[in-house]
Amino acid sequence: MGETIYDPAAGTAGFLVAAYNHIRLANSSPGAIHDDEVDGKMQRRGLGDKLSAAQVSALQTATFFGNDVDPKMVRLATMNLTLRGLANVRILLRNVLTTTLDNERKAELGLPAEGFHVVLANPPFAGRVDKDRVVEEVKVGTSTATELLFLKYMMDSLRPGGRCGVIVPEGVLFGSTTAHKELRRQLIENNRVEAVLSLPGGVFQPYSGVKTSVLFFSKPKTPVRPERSEAKPVLSSVEGSKGIQGTEKVLFLHADNDGYKLDANHDTPIEADDLPGLIDAYKMREERWAEWQSWLHASTSAALPPTLSTNGGSEPFGSNSVHPDPFGPNSVRPERSVAESKENGIGAQDRLSAAGAESKSSAWPHKYWFADAATLRANDFNLSAGRYRPMSQAAVEHRDPRELLDELAAIEAEIVEEVEALRAVLAEASA
Repeated sequence: MGETIYDPAAGTAGFLVAAYNHIRLANSSPGAIHDDEVDGKMQRRGLGDKLSAAQVSALQTATFFGNDVDPKMVRLATMNLTLRGLANVRILLRNVLTTTLDNERKAELGLPAEGFHVVLANPPFAGRVDKDRVVEEVKVGTSTATELLFLKYMMDSLRPGGRCGVIVPEGVLFGSTTAHKELRRQLIENNRVEAVLSLPGGVFQPYSGVKTSVLFFSKPKTPVRPERSEAKPVLSSVEGSKGIQGTEKVLFLHADNDGYKLDANHDTPIEADDLPGLIDAYKMREERWAEWQSWLHASTSAALPPTLSTNGGSEPFGSNSVHPDPFGPNSVRPERSVAESKENGIGAQDRLSAAGAESKSSAWPHKYWFADAATLRANDFNLSAGRYRPMSQAAVEHRDPRELLDELAAIEAEIVEEVEALRAVLAEASA
């Protein structure tokens, strides 16, 4: 309660309704909670009987905000909210990528000038905006891809301490264009990326077969401290950094099943559902991080040969040590610094992925894992969950072919995007 919730591409206001249901459930007494069947699955709902009159009024008039570019969607969203008692929530007919609002106009519309506490969105994929219409605030290089521009807009729409959950096509996480890399750099260094949830391919069927993930990040309450020189880089979370407001580590969550059959219709309930377990992992991510660190250290130590130190010390690798590292000359131990990671161009997780687990007993058994800031920087800020997945022999031998096809589709979409950009440049040059 007391927070503002915003969807800049509201559609039928599904996210805003879900947020409203969540708030009511959290403010319901046990006797006011019941289970309803929704799409073949039981969903818990609450009446919100513990909400005061003032809190109900705040929910109805000063909590939910949204926009959409389609007048039909604006009407549907308004109807959807009205049927749930939120008739005073105003969904604006607006394209946030091509228009801006000054503080005076925001005040007239009742919008918070300092930004929103929570941003939830599933923005359009693979769309294009005329580059001459893109407003300066959302520009990322010369890109006109809506998925990149929307993400930039949402990063800037958060107030200090605000949180965001946004669905993005997989290409945003590993795209190699300058705009992709720059946007991920801003996301990781100027915000705190908490988690990336990799959704199953086809989860949005029958409307779209695009492979997607969900990004969870927050905006620091204080400005991010700029990096020091290369000689003394900012410490990563592995080194116990203090005072750094940007991303220190990212939790990657991988869902193979979401509770529905992954066919062309995606509407048949099944028992297999990874989401509840992954939600628990997210809620307890600090505890899971400690478990991951312990496993990472144990696996790395088990995979390394005995010390061949030239300085006679007992440390596994002294400053002058020479060792036949099975992970390759660019490997980095988890406790090494960001400076070494940047110099060598590889992180701790990369070393494990390259080598694989020595035995099935040492394989990481969970559908979540982590990457620290050093590893992210060394990999062009790649946020694809599969990039950092600890590989075992079983994982390599039995990788889901659907996952490979999803990756190929994402790469193909990126190629098409670049070809269209070249066409536009050639057209301008010949005009």
